[in-house]
Amino acid sequence: MASLDLTKPEFWDLGSVDKELRRIYDICSGCRRCLPLCPSFKVLFDRLDV
Repeated sequence: MASLDLTKPEFWDLGSVDKELRRIYDICSGCRRCLPLCPSFKVLFDRLDV
């Protein structure tokens, strides 16, 4: 899932969505530069147990 295109079948494929979310969360978990800027990230990381 390289782009946000509602017309592509990959957008609606749960396996594809799960793969992309895990990729993005892995990047966020490794970087965390914006963690002190937004309280939502603390909640996200607490719920993901990272």
